[in-house]
Amino acid sequence: MMSDTVWALLRRTFFVRYDEIRIRLARSLGSKELADDALHDTYLRLHRSDAIGVIQQPESYIFRIALNVATDKRREERRRASQAEVLASIRPQDEALDLSRELEARSESRP
Repeated sequence: MMSDTVWALLRRTFFVRYDEIRIRLARSLGSKELADDALHDTYLRLHRSDAIGVIQQPESYIFRIALNVATDKRREERRRASQAEVLASIRPQDEALDLSRELEARSESRP
């Protein structure tokens, strides 16, 4: 099948050009860790069998997949941060006051 050949080409390009893609991606994202995570997920996405057309620039195609993966990861992190903020804001006021009193008592007890 033609699409099997294209996916195989993309996987081969991924391995051959891995270091260059990783460096470029880390520079683009400003994070080596995020680049590594995105490349891991990209590798998993390259093991597909669905139909795919002709890819003129396999390295660019792989890079674009990795950028999209990283964007999705950043959105997920922001969403999680927003959920944490919401949970913190609905904390009962008594609990917040107790924490405030505890911190005040600790600072007063220090010499």
